[in-house]
Amino acid sequence: MPGESQGHAPLRVGVVGVGYFGRFHAAKYAALEGCELIGVADIDAERAAAAADAYGGQPFTDLGALLDRVDAVSVATPTSTHYDVARACMERGIHVLVEKPMTSTVEQADDLIELAARNGLVLQVGHQERFFVAQLGLEHLAKTPSEIYCQRLGPFTGRSVDCSVVTDLMIHDIDLAQSLVRGPVTGVIGLGTPSVTNHPDEADVTLYYANGCNVRLVASRASEGRRRTARIVHAEGEIEIDFLARTCTHSSLGTIEPRMPERKGGLNGRHVLINDNLGQELAAFLDSVIEGGSPMVTGEDGRRALETALLIEANLNPVLDAASAR
Repeated sequence: MPGESQGHAPLRVGVVGVGYFGRFHAAKYAALEGCELIGVADIDAERAAAAADAYGGQPFTDLGALLDRVDAVSVATPTSTHYDVARACMERGIHVLVEKPMTSTVEQADDLIELAARNGLVLQVGHQERFFVAQLGLEHLAKTPSEIYCQRLGPFTGRSVDCSVVTDLMIHDIDLAQSLVRGPVTGVIGLGTPSVTNHPDEADVTLYYANGCNVRLVASRASEGRRRTARIVHAEGEIEIDFLARTCTHSSLGTIEPRMPERKGGLNGRHVLINDNLGQELAAFLDSVIEGGSPMVTGEDGRRALETALLIEANLNPVLDAASAR
């Protein structure tokens, strides 16, 4: 059970939704120390069975049957179902890691945050890049940034077709920017267009913050190549991050190495390689459940990123020079 110390039974975990990304959650839980993957749930019985065969545990098509057996779950269902699934879990006293975006509306996010607080549950939101950024110590290097420019481009995968590229991909960089820039957004200029779905699949956005920082975000899920980069301009220089190459350079300090070769977290001494964002994220989730602490990415963090993402969507003009996102 949550809160038990080292030497007690492993934390019982499950995964709800084992499509493309949910399978990664199941694989990581199966490999992590200090937890036992009890089962996976999916509305597709064959998909649930295939994931259980690959990673262990039992397959379920009935969510309630899985929740009877676990202490904590990852929710990796389609975005439009995040709220209903996460709420059902927390109403049963289950700790939840919900993939981004945490919900479809801010009101739904507020409800989950309140429910978690009322029931004393951990609610963590799946913004993975935070874990790599934290290990670089950017919160100390990039004090009062004046400009941030992020690109997150990739080919169409057929996933997340129930939401726009803003809440699918750009939200990672929204969360990164908001972890470094405190204060409200005072203005938004955005261009976006659908190209492979009925939602905007490419977007080029500038956010203006009250403290004077400007943040430009470019995202595409219809690009020919893959690119995930960030440039942060601040008083002491510029920081360049390549999330795919796992590199970071500072104009004053040169190449910056992550501070740890691996993570040794929690009461169960889990070891996770530094280039494994998802493993880091799930290990941190387990730590929060066992130790009773606040997760690195809280429900409030997820809500703030969602609120900004929805603000962007509301201000997207339906025109985009596709060449700018490639």
